[in-house]
Amino acid sequence: MKTRYIAYLQNTLLLAIFILTGCDNGSALPNTDGDFDSRDSSDSSETGDSSEPFCSPGALTCVENNVVTCDVHGTSYQFITNCDDIGFCEDGECKALPVSDGDEESFEDDAIDLDEDNADSDVSEEVSEDKEYEAENEYLGEQDTEFESENIENEVESETEDENEEEIIEEEQGETALCFNDIYSGNDSPENAELLTLPFTSSGLSLCAWEEDWFRFPLELDDGVRITAEFSDTNGDVDIALFQEGAYDLTNYVAASTSNGNTETIVYNVPEAGMYYLNAFMRNGENIYSLQVESNPGGFLIEGNNCTYPFIIETLGSQTPGDTTGFGNDFYASCGVCSGTDAVYSILVAQPTAYQIRVYSDFDAVLSLRSTCNDLSSEIACTDAFFEGQTETINTETLPTGYYNIIVDGYRLGDQGYFVLEITEE
Repeated sequence: MKTRYIAYLQNTLLLAIFILTGCDNGSALPNTDGDFDSRDSSDSSETGDSSEPFCSPGALTCVENNVVTCDVHGTSYQFITNCDDIGFCEDGECKALPVSDGDEESFEDDAIDLDEDNADSDVSEEVSEDKEYEAENEYLGEQDTEFESENIENEVESETEDENEEEIIEEEQGETALCFNDIYSGNDSPENAELLTLPFTSSGLSLCAWEEDWFRFPLELDDGVRITAEFSDTNGDVDIALFQEGAYDLTNYVAASTSNGNTETIVYNVPEAGMYYLNAFMRNGENIYSLQVESNPGGFLIEGNNCTYPFIIETLGSQTPGDTTGFGNDFYASCGVCSGTDAVYSILVAQPTAYQIRVYSDFDAVLSLRSTCNDLSSEIACTDAFFEGQTETINTETLPTGYYNIIVDGYRLGDQGYFVLEITEE
């Protein structure tokens, strides 16, 4: 069946060529191999060409779906009949289309089947191509996913690197969780002190190692000021000191609090109106602190802080505990620098008596005795014989009757804290 169909296609092609060349019944036709013969009878006679004939004279054959015969000269084909209405041309005669297996399918049906086969083949090829395209897209998609994943990883790594670089930069610039520029950044000297309106409260203030914060506020005569700084001592010890304007040297403060703990407190009654400066500082570590500053007209009653409100010892011969933490630096003595905070006591000598006065402390204490509290020239005795953790002792001559003041002071800045004062008769 397929062989006949192929022969039919070859004959159809030859007929198309025959029609397109415009040949008549006596014109040359292509041979069965599909080649054209350029010779006709006149050419052969004029040239006397003795070559072999183009075809066998009188022989019948098929060209396209036509029956043709070879002329008497054997040089061309002549049309006999067309086999389209009958079936197909084969071996120089028209033949009907065969019936296969009792199925009366036409030649057109065979052609349709062949077209369907070709269409199926084309669809199969398209499906195959689609699958290959989908597989390729899937592969490319996987590559894209991998690429996106790599990009995400790279972005995460880049962000981590950026964060690390920012942390390094912050560390290089001194920025940490505890050491940073707070809302009063730049107040690192008396000249740049932040002016406060009392009462004042603020938290989240930062101090770096060997840095200082300065604040200033005006006070009137007899005003009292209470200053409290709170922090976590485990991160570093914050200390505070109060100065009068123009006297900012650490040995010239009027009050200071430099204890070891989570709170520093200064309570000070102002003997002179003016601008006062508060210094918050630390020497080791870095820390965050809160600050509260309040004032009170007429002052605060602070027993033992100054000559106005001294501690009163009514019974001599006993031990009296005390603490200079948060007190002012109001006194000086002839035998020591006395830069620490101090506490003042008042005793009454009812009859002439000689006394032994002793102070036990963990800090380096200076012990002095006066007849007039706020007059250094009235000093009777002074001792600073030992360092911290040791006992300072004064042995008096017989004292006339009257009131006397005992002052327990710290030798240097930071010398403050708990002590025990003991007064016994000789």
